Amino acid sequence: MANRELQTQVEAAVLAELERVGPEAFNKAEIARQFEGRGAGRSSIYRWIDGVLKSGKAGQHVARKVKEAVQKRAERRPDAPAEEAAKAAVAALPAVVRVEDIAGNGGTIQVVELLNKAIQSVEGVLKAAHTEDGKPRNGKMILSAVEVLRRCLDTSVTLYEAMRSVNDYDRFHAMILEEVAKESPETAERIVMRLRQVATNWGG
Repeated sequence: MANRELQTQVEAAVLAELERVGPEAFNKAEIARQFEGRGAGRSSIYRWIDGVLKSGKAGQHVARKVKEAVQKRAERRPDAPAEEAAKAAVAALPAVVRVEDIAGNGGTIQVVELLNKAIQSVEGVLKAAHTEDGKPRNGKMILSAVEVLRRCLDTSVTLYEAMRSVNDYDRFHAMILEEVAKESPETAERIVMRLRQVATNWGG
């Protein structure tokens, strides 16, 4: 009786893990490790795991979860359950790091303003380091100012590329949202489940 209860727990753990990470990333050893020393031998635990994998229970479990998710979304949005699932699919994608996340409260605009001020300051230093007729007055000051200007320009290019990358990522999200919303609620839910598994396996 005790072994039967333990077998039920193993089977439940297998199904939960398959739902979480998908069949490709499923690791039998991880499941077996959870149940070692609890009254059943290692070979029995592996036999129970293999039994679930070969029995078709995994497919039935996924189908049941998809159906439950569709029903819940249909209760919330009877007019557009697939659209709700599409939003969940986008939410499951890895989040992009935006410039404002790094820049802090001031955001991108303040970063650009500070860069412009820095460049204006460098231009003032360069002007002061030259005579009125444009000849170098302080070579060391000129070289230092030129190096600071170069770094400011590098930062500006990096900022521009980061902003363009974020815009591309946003368009990618919008495309996924649009395409998933076109599918049946069941297909949309399967896409959501798969994206969550991918995100989990990639550490997110």
